[in-house]
Amino acid sequence: MEVLLEREPDTVVTFVDRIKYVNVPPVQVAVASQGAQSEVQAFCRPITVSQTVTDTVYVEPTLLLRSVSVDQAMWTGRNEVFLTGLLSNGDLIGTDYSVRGSWSARVNADSVIVLQSRMSWLKGAMEFAIPLAAGVFLGGAF
Repeated sequence: MEVLLEREPDTVVTFVDRIKYVNVPPVQVAVASQGAQSEVQAFCRPITVSQTVTDTVYVEPTLLLRSVSVDQAMWTGRNEVFLTGLLSNGDLIGTDYSVRGSWSARVNADSVIVLQSRMSWLKGAMEFAIPLAAGVFLGGAF
């Protein structure tokens, strides 16, 4: 657990952090009143075991995403993404992903689904090929 907590971004903003980083406000915020009420109730419902011998009720654990940390790669490299969340049964989950280009993430029950563009490798290749071609062209022209 300590290893997961060490890798999470710190919520305390220090003086040095204020110099190194800029807090970017959201461009737009949309709120749907009571739009996630059933999901919140499902997440907050504890695992219940009945006292009778024949009946056992098990509620599927649900993941509540807590933090997202992205280490951007240079040029053709892959971005390292670290997602941390809490399960409704009390577990702390940390997952690493290596993605390229644009990507999106969605919580599904007790896991995260991360999708990246199928053609993201082409963008990485072009980021490498265009400067290389320009260098060869300029080097051969003089």
